[in-house]
Amino acid sequence: MTTGTSLKYLVLDLEGLRQKQLVSPALKQQLREGLLGISVVDRKDLPKDFRPEECLCLVDGPKTLEWARGRGMAVLGYGPSGAGGQEMEWLPMVVEDFDEVDAGFLLRVYQRHHQLPWTILNTQRCVIREVMPEDVDALYELYGPKEITCYMEGLKEDRSSEEAYIRAYIANVYRFYGYGMWVVTDKATGRLMGRAGLSHLEVEGEVQLELGYVIAREYQRQGYGYEVCRGILRYAEEELSFGSIHCLIQAANRPSIGLAEKLGFVYDKNVLCNGKEMQRYSKILHFS
Repeated sequence: MTTGTSLKYLVLDLEGLRQKQLVSPALKQQLREGLLGISVVDRKDLPKDFRPEECLCLVDGPKTLEWARGRGMAVLGYGPSGAGGQEMEWLPMVVEDFDEVDAGFLLRVYQRHHQLPWTILNTQRCVIREVMPEDVDALYELYGPKEITCYMEGLKEDRSSEEAYIRAYIANVYRFYGYGMWVVTDKATGRLMGRAGLSHLEVEGEVQLELGYVIAREYQRQGYGYEVCRGILRYAEEELSFGSIHCLIQAANRPSIGLAEKLGFVYDKNVLCNGKEMQRYSKILHFS
């Protein structure tokens, strides 16, 4: 993981963009105004003391891509669909214009390149972010009490295997979907205090979106579960455009059932999942 890294420059080949007539009104506006602390600069005008790891390069074709990759820069494809040829198809992200592009979006593209975790959202008392391999010790502490794993799968016995799993999860699930199971940290102390997020689960031949959550024993009965899950439900609708979501809960897990009902989930039916009978609770997302 790259540490101590921050995005300072959105770099582009202005002459090449003009030749291809790709300087749209929206991009012109960004050239004039910048993006909330991110300087938009032509590659010829980069300061002499710039560092490639502080840059995100706007790539409009193979020539710019080769230039950026040769310097180890993070890249973002730009141009009409198919304009950059085959090489552009292998870029992690391509945008067609800057109407919907803001500093937050650019930061996330940059963070993904440098394997830096995305901060998903903040609640009143918590920060919800992507998991990191460095979280492995705190996760074993979280899952240590027997009552935590009574109704859910625990971690792998071998820590190196669990860390390898986390790395694969970051590289595949986060990169492909843009969401998954995240970690919850205490905003005041930075301590990892739980895990929550969205995952896909196959139930009776149907793939469903599930809300999952676990809060450390010492943080329970203080409203953290409700606070975190409500924030994630809002994120699922407003940022990810999901219309419905489910919770799968064992009948004996009364605290989780109570939380699901408080969040507005309604019992649907009993289902079989991984050989266990579960109660499925469903919710239509419709925040005002």
